[in-house]
Amino acid sequence: MSEMDEFEERPTMDSPQQVQPVDSIPSDQSQRVNDEPEEDDIEEQHADSEVGNAVGDNDQVEEAVAEELGEGEAEDEEEDDEAEEEEEEEEEDDEAEDEAEEEAEEEAEEEEEYEEEEDEADEEEDDEADEEAEEEADEEEDDEAEEEADEEAEYEEENEEEDQGEDEESEEENEEEAEEEDEEENEDLGEEEEADAEEDDEGEGIADAVGIGAVQVACDETQELAATDPNANQPLAAVDHHADLNSRDDSGLQQPSRDSGSRIKSRLQFQAVALPLMHGEPLGMRRADGNGCELLDAMAGRNSVFGFGYTPIQEAMAACLSRYLGDGSLFSDVVDSGESPLSRQLDQVFAGSTSVSADSMLLLPSPDLALEHAIQIARRFRPDKSFRTIAMLGSDHGRTGMCRTASGRPHLHEGLGPMMAGFSHVPVGDLEAVRATVGDQTAAVLLSPIDIENAALVCASDYLAGVREVCNERGVLLIIDETQIVFGSTGEKFAFSALADVHADIVVASSGLFAGLPGGLVLASHHVMGGSVRDLQRYPLVAAALMATISEMHNHGLPADVSEAARNFAVAMAEQLSGFEFIRDMNVTGMTIGIETDINADDIVAAAAASGLRVEAAGDTAIRLQPPLLMSEEDRQLLLERLVESMEVIERETSGLAL
Repeated sequence: MSEMDEFEERPTMDSPQQVQPVDSIPSDQSQRVNDEPEEDDIEEQHADSEVGNAVGDNDQVEEAVAEELGEGEAEDEEEDDEAEEEEEEEEEDDEAEDEAEEEAEEEAEEEEEYEEEEDEADEEEDDEADEEAEEEADEEEDDEAEEEADEEAEYEEENEEEDQGEDEESEEENEEEAEEEDEEENEDLGEEEEADAEEDDEGEGIADAVGIGAVQVACDETQELAATDPNANQPLAAVDHHADLNSRDDSGLQQPSRDSGSRIKSRLQFQAVALPLMHGEPLGMRRADGNGCELLDAMAGRNSVFGFGYTPIQEAMAACLSRYLGDGSLFSDVVDSGESPLSRQLDQVFAGSTSVSADSMLLLPSPDLALEHAIQIARRFRPDKSFRTIAMLGSDHGRTGMCRTASGRPHLHEGLGPMMAGFSHVPVGDLEAVRATVGDQTAAVLLSPIDIENAALVCASDYLAGVREVCNERGVLLIIDETQIVFGSTGEKFAFSALADVHADIVVASSGLFAGLPGGLVLASHHVMGGSVRDLQRYPLVAAALMATISEMHNHGLPADVSEAARNFAVAMAEQLSGFEFIRDMNVTGMTIGIETDINADDIVAAAAASGLRVEAAGDTAIRLQPPLLMSEEDRQLLLERLVESMEVIERETSGLAL
């Protein structure tokens, strides 16, 4: 190939700008490079065309062309070198730009992360600041509330002091005016008569300051506690297994006296009087309250017919306890032939009784279990067709499942689901309702002769006699529940026998017989059990308490001697309370006394507690007392004084209320 041919086939070199990689050239520029030649390319093409023309026209100019060709090759090599250098520079620039972009992106990411961390830190600081601010605000509110409470308390104390000061000043002014009037009226009296009058005035002022029946021996701790807690002197429940119809929980433990929630709780607050500290063991009606001060317990008869701390009973129980092995060890070994000392003693007590034929005697460890056993006896009496028991509305027979079902108080059934089958309830006193309810499936009628929860009202004698008549007509058993009535408190062994001449098929007794221990005694006639059954030795401690109590009652001529003492006590109480307009009536059945009022029962209980006297509510507006069968004259007088004092406090507190 000739040099000319080689020259014609050699491609034209682009300018340095055209060597730039396509990746780094914008799309529009790349399009322009491919489609439109630049000015340098045009000039080179034009020069090449001129040379070609010259060569074609005149072959003689080969030497000139050769020289020009040599120069062109040199220029091409120089241009190639320059293009390569420019490409290397551009690649270095591109790498530098890429590195710069990567560094910029990394710096941007680091800045974003830093900003996010700062934002999170700021948010945490803001949250902590908000929490601290809220805590500070709460503390400030608490401090302000405490300051306000302190200011109110100080304000009330100042007002009370001012009121007391004004009252004292007014009393002093009244006394001074009275003394001046007395002096003017008695100017003609002798010196001795004037001295006597002054002494009488001074005595009256002291009596007003001390108050009726106030105890002079102060219990400073009680006064301080009562100033801050109106219930500070609320007495503890007596050591009694069945102390209140509404005071037992499911375990049989004693709880504060409360009726089913229907009564309005105590609304008034009472300043406790200064009570003496209790020294020694409980005795009679006296025992310690929760603050160690002496309390007079008007419910002490429920603990024992002799009250607290009766020595012969305590000694008998201590002797039994010294050889006691536990109830569980005796169940399989007890053989009761009816010849035990307790069995013989009970035979003597109930011999010739017209109220119950105590052919069978059974001792149970609680009054609830004793009542359950009586109902079971009735259900077994005619097991082929009779199982139902008719009880009274408003009655309360205990806290076991069967006893709750037998009770006619709805709150004892609440929250327990379906109750035990086989019980019906009729209004107490409605003989026709009893007659209409008794049917072929009826096994027994269950009632208590005194409605302890309704102002201690008693069943009318003709009603009791009528129920007995219905039971005889239909072949139904009559069960009398006296577990809440102190044994012998009417002068008779059982309260129902003092109300009506009726015979019960089964009687259940408890209160006052077991010296504070839980226990129940079931007595049943021969025809009910189908023979004589004696089960009195399974529970030695309970048996020892019962035997000692029965023995000591016989030694003191009880219960026969209770009637006159109970009547005199009731008359004295009626005289003391007759002046209070809010007292409506008294229901007295021996030593069981109910007082009906127009005042909330819990307020009366609280007022009595503040005066050092324990009584219990007996409905919404009534209270009850069940003192021991034997009371010392000192306890008797103190009970009346504190009861009157409590009523006076109620009268003062309610003088401005519309009753």
